[in-house]
Amino acid sequence: MSTEVKIQQARNEQAVASKKSVLDQLKNKKRRRDTLTMEIDGENVSMVFEAISYKELDALQAKHPPTQDQRIAGAAFNRNTFPPALVAACSLDPKLSEADTREIWTSEEWSTGELNTLFDTVSNLCMKGLDVPFTETASA
Repeated sequence: MSTEVKIQQARNEQAVASKKSVLDQLKNKKRRRDTLTMEIDGENVSMVFEAISYKELDALQAKHPPTQDQRIAGAAFNRNTFPPALVAACSLDPKLSEADTREIWTSEEWSTGELNTLFDTVSNLCMKGLDVPFTETASA
């Protein structure tokens, strides 16, 4: 066997091993997590959230369809019930029930901006894509 053939064979074997390694990493990827720290009554409170799968997200959204008025306005989900449900589904530490988050959502003490911060955190966590660095090779 010539040297060139041996080199090509070694490259092919390396490519197969590399592909298997990447595939293993993709299959074993852990769910994305995020910590939200907010100041409440002068005290820092942290909450840990974990993304739910796209299937879980679709099923949850289907449980909270928009009202007729919301649908006419272009909403994809019920803006009153879906956000607290998603926050509950993604809460990890502390683990919140949907009843807990509905209580927060109906509280007179929480502003729209504060509630949006909770919802935006979990929504971004579930919808954010993988971090793909741009290189000359990747962007060419």
